[in-house]
Amino acid sequence: MPQVIASALKQQVIILDELGFIPFSERGAQLMFQFCSALHERVSVIVTTNLRFADWTQVFGNPSLTAALLDRLTAKAHILEFVGESYRLRQQQTRMPSPLATATPTTGAAHGDTAVDGGMAGTPADRSAEVVTGGPAGPPVTTSAADAPLTTP
Repeated sequence: MPQVIASALKQQVIILDELGFIPFSERGAQLMFQFCSALHERVSVIVTTNLRFADWTQVFGNPSLTAALLDRLTAKAHILEFVGESYRLRQQQTRMPSPLATATPTTGAAHGDTAVDGGMAGTPADRSAEVVTGGPAGPPVTTSAADAPLTTP
């Protein structure tokens, strides 16, 4: 782990894409916490997810560890929520008719196009979100989990 952290500290930005798509083991959750803690305020981190913060405990298992991780990730973060039709799902539907064309939100969720539920209207496939934390390299660079073009706030 020290070599991974040392290498990560040389980067300007680290992207953790689709965090929560697969739950972590207890050891994996501890390693992710250690990794994010080492990068805290030293390297910009982009996290894309389809989960509300309240659901992160399901991914990391330990409520205390999850709260501490969220505290570090969100302390100086820009939290972006993207609302709208999923680009990937729309492209799939236009290429060929499929059962997804009439899929329920649960079916669409299986394709990674869901997003943070911020209490807004729409199906889960209509939203995506990410946490962007600033590092020493200046303003954070952000990109949408729903394939939006790269932007700098």
